[in-house]
Amino acid sequence: MFILSSQSLLLPRIAAGVGAMPLLIGINGLLRPQAVFASVDFPTPTTPEAQRLADAMIRLLSARNIVIGLTTSAIWYRGDRKLLGWAMMILGIFPAIDGAVSLDLIGGGLKHHLPVVPVVFGLGAGLLGWLG
Repeated sequence: MFILSSQSLLLPRIAAGVGAMPLLIGINGLLRPQAVFASVDFPTPTTPEAQRLADAMIRLLSARNIVIGLTTSAIWYRGDRKLLGWAMMILGIFPAIDGAVSLDLIGGGLKHHLPVVPVVFGLGAGLLGWLG
């Protein structure tokens, strides 16, 4: 059976794993906000005030990631393949926007954000039955 088939037993599990990634990234950001800057090649703030603001912004984004990860996990746990498919499609919006922000801020960094976009769209399309 084709892995991206809407009938695939593996497809929802892969989607659950991919959907849990924001949860893990969010937990890391809450616990280690400065590590997030280094992982996406953003410039390190140079003053204590700027560092506090940057840490606060990372924690806000981390909370967003945790909510996204938990929501996706709840949908997977409930077993609704169609809703999980739509969640994957919607999930693809965040790394696309994050990539655009990165491009604007540092003139690059797309490698940290964009590779997941076709993955989640493929998973979503498969779960929605668009691929067979």
